[in-house]
Amino acid sequence: MNSSLSYFIIALAVVASATSSEANSDKLTPERVFALTAPNPAIEGKKISVEISGVGGVLLSSANKYEAELRRCDNFIYPTRFDPPQKGDAPSIITPSFPKNFREDQIGLKIQFHAEHLGSLIALYGTVERTKFMGVINCSTYGEIGGPIFDKHTGTVLTFNTTNQPMFKKDISSFYLTALPGKSYEVPFFEGKNYRGRESEKHSIKVTLQ
Repeated sequence: MNSSLSYFIIALAVVASATSSEANSDKLTPERVFALTAPNPAIEGKKISVEISGVGGVLLSSANKYEAELRRCDNFIYPTRFDPPQKGDAPSIITPSFPKNFREDQIGLKIQFHAEHLGSLIALYGTVERTKFMGVINCSTYGEIGGPIFDKHTGTVLTFNTTNQPMFKKDISSFYLTALPGKSYEVPFFEGKNYRGRESEKHSIKVTLQ
């Protein structure tokens, strides 16, 4: 075996050994579990700051029982009841169904979570609710006075008498994270083996102590 080949083999062995050591250092061992979860009086009772990318941050403490809610939402206002069509002074004049009552909902992301000290770690868990506006449902053909109103003699459409209603899609997911203060974690809120919505959503979560 020539010297060049020998050096190449030795170099490969060194790299493989370093890679194996690095991989082993990342593995969770009983010793590391015990070290991280052992009681740590130095951080017990401290306030917990949580930052979620694209959503915001919040401070948890014994004052709020280490519970909080974060929202990234927009208000969505839509009619729920309508006055019936009204005939005008002339036969060809008519006022279509007109909104009478309104409702306000929120679309976007709402995260409810809890935190607790777990040795040197912070256990963060809760639920994520995502509401999306998907479009409108055409309710104009429902019932006896829904849909277009025609002139009796000419058949001309006097009004389309539209009463559209919104359609929403809601996803709810839960999560559990054991975080080391000061370290960021990428958490998939809507992603999993059996999740068929194909709308995964990942956020970076960072926990710090104050």
